[in-house]
Amino acid sequence: MLAKFSIRAKITTVVAVLLVAMTGMGLLAVRNMRAINASTVDITTSWLPSVRVLGDLRAGLITYRNVVREHMLAETAQDKEAAEKILATVIESNLKIRKSYEQLITSAEERAIFNEWARLSDSYDAGVREVVALSRNSVGKAPHEAHELNSKTVNKIGIEADAVLKKDIELNNAGADRAGREGRGQLRLGLRDACGHTRQRHHSRGCRQLLPGSRCLARDYLHCHADAGIGQRRPDRRGAASG
Repeated sequence: MLAKFSIRAKITTVVAVLLVAMTGMGLLAVRNMRAINASTVDITTSWLPSVRVLGDLRAGLITYRNVVREHMLAETAQDKEAAEKILATVIESNLKIRKSYEQLITSAEERAIFNEWARLSDSYDAGVREVVALSRNSVGKAPHEAHELNSKTVNKIGIEADAVLKKDIELNNAGADRAGREGRGQLRLGLRDACGHTRQRHHSRGCRQLLPGSRCLARDYLHCHADAGIGQRRPDRRGAASG
């Protein structure tokens, strides 16, 4: 069936098929590179900043509670006043971190978790103000009332808030891991497509190198048939001359 087509038509068809395949592989590689870029942007602009800010917030909360304990353990009014100044600085820093993180929230689930944590955090802050007031009034004596309020009520609220904050951190860590896996998967596909594209280029180059040789073979084939035809006609002419 293919014998009725000329060599030029066959070679042209093969080259055209290779060009179409190369174009398709190139478009697929571009699509994969766009997916890799999207995953990279998602990690660098959303997940990593959120994880970093949440880590800063967690560290700030630990400092916050340590200062509250120092205030209760302070024996003089001057020491308690100094602890309150540090406490005000820590509260202001945590508030800035909280506002920074709130701007990075991108999903409804993350927003719901943050709202729950914010509610518990505000309740904890209100309890801390009561604890600090009781501790301030206990200069020269053991802060039994402040300690009891802190251990039996306020700390429990803080533990609940910590659990919600941990859930938020795990959510962001999982999102970053998922985006990283998607990026690595797209990278593997892109490398595979690039290798396939390179092989197609090698095949196409090989066809271009074979094209002159094919032309020479075709030319030699035609010359051979022409010579054979001439050789067959010569005896006829001699025979006609002798006759």
